[in-house]
Amino acid sequence: MAGFQVKQAKRELIWVKLALMAPSGGGKSYSSLRLATGMAEELSKTLGRPAKILMGNTEQKRGYYYANQFKYDIVDIESPYNPEKYVEFIEFAVESGYDILILDGTSAEWEGRGGCLELHQQAGGTYQSWKKVTPRHDKFNPAIFKRVDQNVPS
Repeated sequence: MAGFQVKQAKRELIWVKLALMAPSGGGKSYSSLRLATGMAEELSKTLGRPAKILMGNTEQKRGYYYANQFKYDIVDIESPYNPEKYVEFIEFAVESGYDILILDGTSAEWEGRGGCLELHQQAGGTYQSWKKVTPRHDKFNPAIFKRVDQNVPS
C-alpha cells in the first residue's frame, strides 16, 4: 500500500497569490487594486483590524492613477530592477506589517533595466552566463510564495 495519510480537512487562512496578465492598458493595475480592496475588506473581518495594502510601483506614475478610488500605500521601485531588489521589497512589506502586496509589475525583474536579461548580457551573454543569473532569479519566486503567518489568527 502507498504511504498516504488521510486526515480531516480544517479551514486555514491561506495567503492568495495571483498574477494578472494583459497587454499595456489592459487594466492590470486597476484590477489589482479592486481585487486587493475586496480581499482587504474580508481579511479585516478575520484580523479584527483594517488590512493594509501596499503597491510596489515600477510603472512610472501609473501606480498613483487610482489613488482617489482606492486606499493603499505605495513605494516607487526604481531601476535597476534586479531580483534582489524585488526580494528586498517583499521582505520590507512583510516586516512593515502589510497584509496585501501588489507588485505592479514584475516583468521589469526579467526584462527591465538591470533585470535578468541585462544581467545575462553583462555576464557575457552566452548560454553559460545563465549560471550567474539563474540563481539570482531563482530567489525571486520563493520570496513571492513564501508563507508568512505573522500574528494571523486561524
